[in-house]
Amino acid sequence: MGSSFVASSPAAKQAAKEIAQIGTEADDLWKGFRAKVQAYSKWMGEDDSFAQRARPAYDKTLDNIMDTGTALIGAIIKITDGVTGTAHAIQAQQADVIDTITAHGQRTRTH
Repeated sequence: MGSSFVASSPAAKQAAKEIAQIGTEADDLWKGFRAKVQAYSKWMGEDDSFAQRARPAYDKTLDNIMDTGTALIGAIIKITDGVTGTAHAIQAQQADVIDTITAHGQRTRTH
């Protein structure tokens, strides 16, 4: 006997809601991190020899971190969109099947 697949629109909607909550929390953490980075951005000085040597590497690393964090938040948003779309597709397919069964029953009903 083959395996079966059960599509649950409510479960998919709940999953999308939970993923969206993770995205919101991650975004809040990310915003907090960015604010803290701004507060400490001048820790190495601005115009002395250490700052001139260290700043380019620091800025490059920070840019990479910012790009990665932004990409991760974007990925969570896209996953949420995908799961939400799946929930809508499941719901539409289930409604179509029910409509088809109902229509067939009405056409074949004998009195």
